[in-house]
Amino acid sequence: MAEETETLMRIDILSPEGAIYSHQAYAITAKSADNGLTIMPNHIPLMTVLDIGVIQVRRRPNHEQFDFIAINGGNLSFQNNHCVVVATYAIRARDIDAGVVEIERQQAEVAASQALDRHDTVSYQRAQLEIERVLNLMRVSRMK
Repeated sequence: MAEETETLMRIDILSPEGAIYSHQAYAITAKSADNGLTIMPNHIPLMTVLDIGVIQVRRRPNHEQFDFIAINGGNLSFQNNHCVVVATYAIRARDIDAGVVEIERQQAEVAASQALDRHDTVSYQRAQLEIERVLNLMRVSRMK
């Protein structure tokens, strides 16, 4: 049992709403601003910017169960087998309400269409970002 504990690391995901996720983990996969990355125990120290996407946490070696957390971007730091993600928004897949997300998607698409009609580039870009965020939530909600 002591050997397994030595091969694990800690992950904490924080957002303005508070602590969203805190567990031991064997592997963490996330989407950085540049590309995807996977962190395992004893990884070199790292700090990176995260993009809108999903954080996938494998809690134990030789175990196929994963936890999925949707984020809207943020920062990830890793050192001494402790990963800290500070996200602008984060929610566990099991907590996503697909009905609410579908309504948000429809609203974002209407906002994008209206912005195009007004030739409002800034509002259109905001609506496109909202659509990307909502599509990420929809994708992650199916990972439960």
